[in-house]
Parts: sequence; C-alpha cells; structure tokens
Amino acid sequence: MSKIKNDVIKELAELKGLTTYHYKVILYLMCEKESTQVKISEILGVKRQNINKTFKDLESMDIIQVSKVEGKNI
Repeated sequence: MSKIKNDVIKELAELKGLTTYHYKVILYLMCEKESTQVKISEILGVKRQNINKTFKDLESMDIIQVSKVEGKNI
C-alpha cells in the first residue's frame, strides 16, 4: 500500500460536500489503485447507480481519474 501524504489526507477531510459513498470509494481506491464500478459496487454493497454518480462527482472534483471506459464499464 502506498503512503499518502498527510496534506492530501487533510485536504480530503476538509472538502465540503463529500458523502459516505465518496469516502468509501476514495478509501477503496487508495488501497486498490484501479477497479471497476461494478466491482466496487459489489464489494461495498452500494447500488451501481450510486457508485456511478460518486465516480462522476470525484472525477469532476479532480480527486480520481477514469483511466478506461469500455461500453458501460468504467
């Protein structure tokens, strides 16, 4: 597992408007680095539509970067 700089963690903690879903996805991706929305949905027990919205939010905030899209799989 990579070490995350304290200032990055502090910045994430201070962001306004993040929900539990956002933090769950962020924490999961901090450990996995890459995953699909379907896999994250299954592991976290969250509906795929919620994960999709969460990904869009995090991408628009420049917190995550979508590296591959295959049809509906992100």
